[in-house]
Amino acid sequence: MSAASVWAEIRATAAHDAGWHGRRVDNLPGVPLLYAIRQPGGVPALLVEMSAAAVPPISEYPAAEGFRVAPEAITLGPRGRIRLCLMLTDDRYQDVFAVLVDDVVSAIHERTSEDNVIRALLARLHVWQVFMRRHGPNELGPEQQTGLVAELMFLRDWPMRLLTSQTAVEAWNGPDGAPQDFSFPNVAVEVKATLATTPTELSISSIEQLDSRACSVPIVLCCTKVTLLLTGGITLPELVDEILARLSQEDPAAHSLFEDRLLAAGYVEAHAERYSARHYSQPSMEFYRVEGEFPRIERVDVRSGVASCSYTIRLPEAAPFRLADTELENALRTVPQ
Repeated sequence: MSAASVWAEIRATAAHDAGWHGRRVDNLPGVPLLYAIRQPGGVPALLVEMSAAAVPPISEYPAAEGFRVAPEAITLGPRGRIRLCLMLTDDRYQDVFAVLVDDVVSAIHERTSEDNVIRALLARLHVWQVFMRRHGPNELGPEQQTGLVAELMFLRDWPMRLLTSQTAVEAWNGPDGAPQDFSFPNVAVEVKATLATTPTELSISSIEQLDSRACSVPIVLCCTKVTLLLTGGITLPELVDEILARLSQEDPAAHSLFEDRLLAAGYVEAHAERYSARHYSQPSMEFYRVEGEFPRIERVDVRSGVASCSYTIRLPEAAPFRLADTELENALRTVPQ
């Protein structure tokens, strides 16, 4: 059962006495985990119980806007026990916090030793710290949704078609802050989305995205044209589910990595329903070699003291640099010697 559903049941049936009201997570060996509500206040939490000796000295437990972790003593003494309380701290984050707790439970449920549990718990919470800092409690905006759709369409239609699942997903490192959205051994691909039927301009959000001097491999710009439809086509959640289903069959490790990349990109399942109203057509993709006189700004063009900038390029001027699909396919398939 999900954390949200168990918390709802506890609220409906538990007494209002002060303290924790919890239910153990089913089918989990080793360290006891409990979904819990703290009264007064009805604060939802995940409680992780273990021996005090298993918890390493921690000067500062993971915390972010929306959640915190606090240790509580259960029994004292050399054989004492402790519970780590992962608690919601801001009601605006309720939906995201429920997903966070489900993710943490999934990450630690097969760990049978207390040492492994604490390591997995802290590792997942550090991932969620980054998410909270970047994205907060709100869903992706319309432009962010369209940009993510374009990246996922490229992932599905190109690297996942030509390469192994693990290699394809590993290449999608834009969500982790890489200058380009995809990095392959022989080429880097920057994906830009547009809703224009005949686009004439594309927005570039940083100097680094098309700076071929700073990239160890050639850069390809992918212009992905999609159309918003009233019905039909595909929604962002449907596209995510399609890729997850395929990865689940082909490579569980790639499936897990893809989920982490989605989280870094700001996508959580709790917001899926809010994304379901936007239907996208199948994409039309055009590729451009970023080289020579291709219209873009590089770091060498910028005066000292300018930290960052965004700019717009005109696609008609980029036309001489069009790249055939077969050329990109060869670049993706080729293994460096």
